Amino acid sequence: MKIQHILYLLLAAILGASCSTKKNTASTRRWQAFVTRYNVYFNAEQAYIEGRTAQDKGLKENYTERLPLFGVGYEKQRSLGKSNFETTVTKCEKAIQLHSIKKKPATDAGKTKTDAQKLWLSRKEFNPFLKNAWLLMGKAQFQKGDFTEAASTFSYITRFYAPEPEVVAEARVWLARCYAEMDWFYDAEDVIRRMDRDTMPKRLAAERALTMADWHIRQDQLEEALPHLQRAIKGERGRSRKARLYYLLGQTYMALDRKADAYKALGRCISNSPSYEMTFHARILQTEAITNASNAKSMVKRLRRMAKSDNNKDYLDQVYYAIGNIQLTQGDTLAAINAYETGRAKATQRTVETAVLLLRLGEIYWERQRFDKAQPCYTEAIGLIDKEFNDYPEITRRSKVLDALVPPTTAIHLQDSLQWLASASEEERLAAIDRVIEELKKREEEERKAQRDSAAQARRDEAMQEGDGRNGLDGNMKKPNQNNASKEWYFYNTQLVNEGKQSFKKAWGNRKNEDDWRRSNRTILQSNDNDAYDYAAADSLEALRKAVEDSLAATGMSPRDIKRWFKEQEEAEEQERLAAEEAEKNDPVNDPHQREYYLAQIPFTEEQKNESDSILRESLFEAAVIEKDQLEDFGLAAKTFGRLERQFPNFARLDETCYHLFLLYNRWGERERAAGNASEAQRLKGMAETYRNRLRNDFPDYAMTPVVCDPNFEHNARYGREIEDSLYTMAYDAYRRGERSRVAELYGQSTRNFPKGLNRPKFIFVHALAQLGVAPADSVTHLLKDLLRDYPKSDVAEMASMIVKGLEAGRNVNSGTYDIASLWNRRTQETEADNAAAGTERALSADRDVPFVFLIAYPTGTALYPTSPDAGPAASDDMLLYNLARFNFSAYVFRGFDIVKDRQ
Repeated sequence: MKIQHILYLLLAAILGASCSTKKNTASTRRWQAFVTRYNVYFNAEQAYIEGRTAQDKGLKENYTERLPLFGVGYEKQRSLGKSNFETTVTKCEKAIQLHSIKKKPATDAGKTKTDAQKLWLSRKEFNPFLKNAWLLMGKAQFQKGDFTEAASTFSYITRFYAPEPEVVAEARVWLARCYAEMDWFYDAEDVIRRMDRDTMPKRLAAERALTMADWHIRQDQLEEALPHLQRAIKGERGRSRKARLYYLLGQTYMALDRKADAYKALGRCISNSPSYEMTFHARILQTEAITNASNAKSMVKRLRRMAKSDNNKDYLDQVYYAIGNIQLTQGDTLAAINAYETGRAKATQRTVETAVLLLRLGEIYWERQRFDKAQPCYTEAIGLIDKEFNDYPEITRRSKVLDALVPPTTAIHLQDSLQWLASASEEERLAAIDRVIEELKKREEEERKAQRDSAAQARRDEAMQEGDGRNGLDGNMKKPNQNNASKEWYFYNTQLVNEGKQSFKKAWGNRKNEDDWRRSNRTILQSNDNDAYDYAAADSLEALRKAVEDSLAATGMSPRDIKRWFKEQEEAEEQERLAAEEAEKNDPVNDPHQREYYLAQIPFTEEQKNESDSILRESLFEAAVIEKDQLEDFGLAAKTFGRLERQFPNFARLDETCYHLFLLYNRWGERERAAGNASEAQRLKGMAETYRNRLRNDFPDYAMTPVVCDPNFEHNARYGREIEDSLYTMAYDAYRRGERSRVAELYGQSTRNFPKGLNRPKFIFVHALAQLGVAPADSVTHLLKDLLRDYPKSDVAEMASMIVKGLEAGRNVNSGTYDIASLWNRRTQETEADNAAAGTERALSADRDVPFVFLIAYPTGTALYPTSPDAGPAASDDMLLYNLARFNFSAYVFRGFDIVKDRQ
């Protein structure tokens, strides 16, 4: 028995030695290929299939934007199947490590070899199946979103398997795909050019088509992407993936404004029986592609039936969004607005799809100049989207403009309405008030109904959760919020921050971003928080209470009776206060459901009319400036300024109005000239000249009149910032040298040419510093107080405030200058002294081989590489880190650089 075991062991040892990877024979190649395929590779492939299945099942599509061609294009969903793909990579690495045959086979040196034999002998890997492990490893790295590693793997395969064209071709298809996902379009183009140069196997035609379509789509080359996308659809066998590609084809046609083709593509998507969600959104997108009136009517009927289905109770906003789209294409804007508003009211979830509806509704209101209605649409939508959303910068810009524009325009509308009511007949006035009251009651009833429905839904959800608990799930577990599923820190999650801002506005209204925002306005000249407390008044009240106590004690009242007497007095005062509050509450003047409430606001008397006109004047001016500078609707701004001029010819700020009108027509004329409308540009320039003359003749003392009438106005307007910067630099240098007269001269030049320049507060501050110890303290104090009043948020306001307090406290002015450079030098010297005392003295060295730190400091939210004014959106921190790493990798042999990001 022992001899038999020994023979078996010897046979296994001989077989293992003959099939070792250190030998390269036909038998060893067949054996290693067999073991690779049915052992390690099989497990890797099964893990890969499971990962793809998990990706397909867990994929959450964002139908508000163009679908990525590959599901891994969703950055937040790359964790799907990640563990399976990591297993695949591990198994493939094991297969390569254990079963690679790199030893050249033994050959007859004297025998002539054919070209095919020479090519075969030039291989670096002789395990005929191991190429599949290499390719599978790269695919798994791609599917888990590690595009850099995948690109490295496929790039290595193209070199390592250079004698095998089919392997190289497949690796290049995936390499180009990796580069496209990383937006390395030039690198992808180079790989694609090499693909086109070589023969492509037919089995890779569909994969190549997908890669080409993705490369073109990512560069917005949609026309070029269409044939590749269509070819990829023909080569796809899975119905769900084919439906997804048809949906993307429909989106592409929509972007190209080929609505008929888009409608057909989306119909084919539906015919492939995708998920209910994709079917629903395909039908919704079809509503935007309708061109036939009969199709529109039938589609509206179908959508209204869908709205009645319980299956769509959470999609009602999208159903009515689709109805609105159809009515908009038919030219019925009012019906579309009603549909969008209905969808907005019936929305049960706060999703990105709801944001799309709100943005469409807000855009319509924006175009119709109903800014009061557009504002809440944009404000609510911003809380539902993130920075990656299409047109996010424009959406946030509009929201900010509306936040500034709505208060004055609302005030204008209100005062116009009140003044009309004052001049209307009593019958018309009461009828208008009754309509407002009826609308208020209707809105309150809808809100109460919505609250009841919300409460009922909350009870149903709670019951459902309790039911889940009885079925073995945690009954206290809440459903995850899909919008807030990100694990980012709160302040890095744009969506959560925007939702928080929206909730804050609902609770507190629009507030400035400043300290002590819940208190009354505070000026920078207040010495401390105790200034707001009146100690003298408190002391006098305490003294009065003590006097009353002494008077009562003199009558023989005991301390207990005195305390009871004070308590009775306090209770009586509290009763009077409550009675007054109740009377005020029951007063019809304070009840918005009564006519008296509205009648009390109507300006009947001359005093009330003057107060209403005052509000109207200021609101018209504020709205016109915003329309000119932020909204950049010059026609609307000119109309608002024109009304202000006609209706209030004695307006105190008429000089400033003329100045803004001059700038408005000047800029408007430039815009028309750039658009090629020479005659209109000439007319607008003439209007600008009219207001320039009016400033010269009617308002010669206005601060901006000399600037406008300066012959060099155009030059100063174009290069004003650079000129003013130079003036300030010269003024500051003159101050440091003690040349007070030169500072005064440059200050006067700045006052004449740039009275509202960006450096104006610094000019005033330096001029005041130059006058310290020379001019009377009162004049310097007055100058600094003007600075604090006009520029309270400037960077020199705090220092100016401290100087004013010192002067008002009677402190003496010392000689010397306030020099930022000297402060820097002094702090540097102090730091060096502290380091020397601590024994940590360090000095800079010119030696290239010593360790060093390269520091890049930049303000967040700005472009890192602003090569031109239209350089595009701001670069992200991650993009900077990526470019640093890429530069280090490509420029240096030693690549062990550490890169650390520190947010300050």
